[in-house]
Amino acid sequence: MAEFTTLLFYFYVDIDQNDLPSIIEEQIQLCQRLGMRGRFRVSPEGMNGTADGEDDSIKEYMRCMDEDERWPQIHWKLGKCSEITRNPFLSVKKAKEVVSLDLHPKVNEKLKSIETGEHLSPEEFHSGLLEATKNGPNSNTILLDVRNLYESRIGRFEADGISTVDPMTRKFSDFRSFVDENADDLRNKTIFAYCTGGVRCEKATQYLKYAAGVSNVKQCHGGIHAYLEQFPDGGFFRGKNFVYDPRIAVAPRDSSLVVGQCALCSAKYDNYEADIRCSLCRMLVLACDECQNDRKEELESIVCEHCHLSGRQTLKAQNLAQSEASAITA
Repeated sequence: MAEFTTLLFYFYVDIDQNDLPSIIEEQIQLCQRLGMRGRFRVSPEGMNGTADGEDDSIKEYMRCMDEDERWPQIHWKLGKCSEITRNPFLSVKKAKEVVSLDLHPKVNEKLKSIETGEHLSPEEFHSGLLEATKNGPNSNTILLDVRNLYESRIGRFEADGISTVDPMTRKFSDFRSFVDENADDLRNKTIFAYCTGGVRCEKATQYLKYAAGVSNVKQCHGGIHAYLEQFPDGGFFRGKNFVYDPRIAVAPRDSSLVVGQCALCSAKYDNYEADIRCSLCRMLVLACDECQNDRKEELESIVCEHCHLSGRQTLKAQNLAQSEASAITA
């Protein structure tokens, strides 16, 4: 089976609104010429993309972008996929943000003047965690996962004596509420933030400084993807890295550890290929092969952990009871 190269990247740079249509058309033509597929977001604050293609095509795309004086230095992240796990099509779209935190324009403008978290190479990120483990809880250090709940459920960083904080968001824009509600607890912590490829950490660490007054926040440059390239045994990362392409998740080369659990029977499981969704919010839910075969009726009304905790399941039950009562009295 043919092998293809995957590409993840992002960059922040001011782009004039009037230039967006021509840049989008340039990207479409370049990718089509090179036979690439993938999804690209082009916004007034930069660009974010995940794509795949033949190895020579990806190299040519990177060369064209690196030689374009409009763009800053880009940190490319590469991987491998097959014809089966390639992106099915090419999509280049205009967006408000490189990654959507859905901020008010005035707040978004203020963030531009705030430095992101300190960029640590994967080796520095690993060494920093190793040093913090020596002091354990006394280090006042936390690991902060700025990804969504369904991502963290199949893989996350864990280090002895250091709490891994999961905001349990359904989408990235929910991260704002997490910071706003927990500002006092976060403010004086030393925070090691991480995400898939680094792009969400850029905005997340800025918002931590803006809304919570956090001063000591670091981020893994290149995210989990870059970290696993340097630590193929997984290092401090446990499980699989969720990715936004048909591969769905990528495991460390030298690890088969499963940290996910079936939502129905709690068996070890971390495969989202069946695309099972919460009946309330449509978020991805884990259900093992056995439960998919033997508990099909329950799957139709399955509820994710996020909806359990937010009370949406209770609200649905109350609404259903009210509807049934109305039907009886009608």
